[in-house]
Amino acid sequence: MIEVVLPWPVSLSPNRARTMPMASRTGHEHDDRAIGRQAVLAQLSPLPTIPAGDIPLTITAYPPYARHLDALSLHYILKAQLDGVADALGVDDWRFWPVRLERANPVAGGQVRLRFSTDGL
Repeated sequence: MIEVVLPWPVSLSPNRARTMPMASRTGHEHDDRAIGRQAVLAQLSPLPTIPAGDIPLTITAYPPYARHLDALSLHYILKAQLDGVADALGVDDWRFWPVRLERANPVAGGQVRLRFSTDGL
């Protein structure tokens, strides 16, 4: 099992993002992508060799607030960070399959834990 802990994303939920100018949204997405990449490089040394095929992923979200997040909104706000993680691992994020989303109790500042199954790795 490979585990990476990320800070809560800067990206906004799709409902909130509709009211933001496009330049601001893309800036947040760029920041989140860089954060995902940097977290992998800092936490996994040396980087694991990833063979071809699907990479099962469990995402546990510890939001910074008590509001409810549905699965689609959660995946939307994590997309840029997952792209950064995939970049750092040298894979395409479409290989993260199946993806299991879990909600956890809120924590100050929020965080996201990614667990990649190492079966076959």
